[in-house]
Amino acid sequence: TKYLGTLPHDSTMTEHKIDSILATPAAKRKTLDLLVWGQYTTAFSGQSGGIAARDSIDIFNSQIAPVYDLNTFDHRVRMDGIAELELPLLAAARTKISAYASYESRRILSRDSSFPSFIPNVATGSRFGASLIQPLTISIGNFLTRAVVQGNLEHVAKDSVFTFAAPTSDTRLSATFSDSLALHTAFRAALFGFVRTVQSSLTVGNGPVSTLVLPSLGFSGSIGITDAISLSASYHYAKDRAALSPSPSETYQLQNIGAWADIHIPISRHDSIALHAGVLDRHEPEGIVYDLTSGAVNPQPFFSNAPIHSQSATMALDVYISHYHFASSMTYFPTITPISPYSQIASLTSDLLQRFFGFAGFYYENEVDEDNLRITVGPRTRFFSRLEPQLTYDRASDYFVYEGYAPRGDSITDIRKLDDPHVGSPQFVLDFLLSMEVDRRAQVNMSFLNIIGTPYYNVSIYPRSGFHWRLDVTWAFLD
Repeated sequence: TKYLGTLPHDSTMTEHKIDSILATPAAKRKTLDLLVWGQYTTAFSGQSGGIAARDSIDIFNSQIAPVYDLNTFDHRVRMDGIAELELPLLAAARTKISAYASYESRRILSRDSSFPSFIPNVATGSRFGASLIQPLTISIGNFLTRAVVQGNLEHVAKDSVFTFAAPTSDTRLSATFSDSLALHTAFRAALFGFVRTVQSSLTVGNGPVSTLVLPSLGFSGSIGITDAISLSASYHYAKDRAALSPSPSETYQLQNIGAWADIHIPISRHDSIALHAGVLDRHEPEGIVYDLTSGAVNPQPFFSNAPIHSQSATMALDVYISHYHFASSMTYFPTITPISPYSQIASLTSDLLQRFFGFAGFYYENEVDEDNLRITVGPRTRFFSRLEPQLTYDRASDYFVYEGYAPRGDSITDIRKLDDPHVGSPQFVLDFLLSMEVDRRAQVNMSFLNIIGTPYYNVSIYPRSGFHWRLDVTWAFLD
């Protein structure tokens, strides 16, 4: 039926009136909401080679630089399913019970002889779990608090990611408590904090189960002075282990401390200026890195829990005048301090200097045809103070690499800086962007990137010097 319970008999009762009754908070508290969702994704991805940095005097000149020529591609499949049930167990605080399952596989269809031999042709993984979430909201005058208690049970299993590693599975039981406090007055204040504990039971191959308790916690707070100024700060700490890495029993810590300020200055009814400034201090593990001592051709990866300490400061400015929008941002990295066996080399650490990168764009934004068409169009320039040395993560291969340096020989200490003037000099990249939203259901983005052909990196390991363009289309089939 369209409604719960018995409605008064009235021949004039329309479906609109029924929906109006169901939309009231009293009726909402008595309903059961069920959501079932699933998706299937299949994708082919490939690697067709690129410039080899080793022994190159100009990594952006494919006629001079050595070319790493390979032709490898794979077929990836992923299936996901979610079921969620909301029910009114505690008055207006609706309880959510959910279950989910996921499966993915990767099969290498064409394997180049130079492709790392420690990567198997077929790999599969699965994940399933269930969660229970119970919120509780209390409002007393201008004081509002919302607490959430959550329990999760999850099992993750993965085939051998590398030929020298055994299959792994991890069963994780977690409990989380979070609470937020808010004071809604002219002087706004908000606090949020959470505590989580995870019991992780890890199995590697047919070996014994290793059980650990992994804690994490965090909090954030903000103070708002009228609607123009807000000051915020946050802290986050988590302990976990790299269960799906080459070293699944390794543990590591994450720690972030951040602070930022936002200022919004209205100029007129539709025009304004927004300023954002923030700093971040981050400790993280180095992750999966090359073991250079295992060989120069196919160095085996391993997980390094050596901490990397990085700091950054960001400044952003947005100006809205009529239908025009000026957007800009600049990020400053004073230092990066890596400590892994790969990066603990004088020739690298002595040259890890400060870096700047950012962008500035000028866009025309408008809504036409009763807001059924939104358009944003305009140029953008990106700035890099130097292309190296930059610690980057290549999600395709799960390796950390230092761009701008090349190994020579098998020795871990035999690493030199690239003899290329491009990597250490400032670079400007010019783009042109077009974005449209049609009928609130279709999002079309076109990016014309690096129009003037500036040498720069856009992926790990391989540089890029030419113009390229990107087209993204997202269509919502549900209202």
